[in-house]
Amino acid sequence: MRQYKPRGVQGYTIPELLVIVVILGILSSITLTSWSYFVANQAVRQANEAVFMAMRSAQSQARTSKERWQASFREEDEQAFWAVHSVTVHPDDAQWIALSSAVRYDEDNSTLRRVQGARRVVFDRRNHVMGQLGRITIVHRDSSELRRCTFVSTLLGTLRQTRNEWCER
Repeated sequence: MRQYKPRGVQGYTIPELLVIVVILGILSSITLTSWSYFVANQAVRQANEAVFMAMRSAQSQARTSKERWQASFREEDEQAFWAVHSVTVHPDDAQWIALSSAVRYDEDNSTLRRVQGARRVVFDRRNHVMGQLGRITIVHRDSSELRRCTFVSTLLGTLRQTRNEWCER
């Protein structure tokens, strides 16, 4: 019969465990930073897409109803809103829809005309822009370098989207 001889205790030493914890900490901080940037970028992209679609909706409504419609944009209490309504409706009476609370309009780099407290773009029954061309710019609240904008490019009603340095004056 063989005798049982206990071997040395196997496992990790404290320095080895500390190295593993440090490596995990570094990897998680890199991952968290990347994830935060991704989430912020998505919020700005979704808000800009909502602005673009609001303008497209105003164009569509103008063509369908054969009267002028507008897309309006404003900020109240640090919350960005948009609305699509006929020009016969006062902006205060329009149905305003909030964008994500993570974004705001960049007033310094937005060039659409401000009328009755809101920036707006008006389309006629042929989808043409009535009045000033320009852009509405959206930035992230915590990271002003994350910026996207929607341009009203031509009097024919061409809309386009861009980002970052192209959205600056």
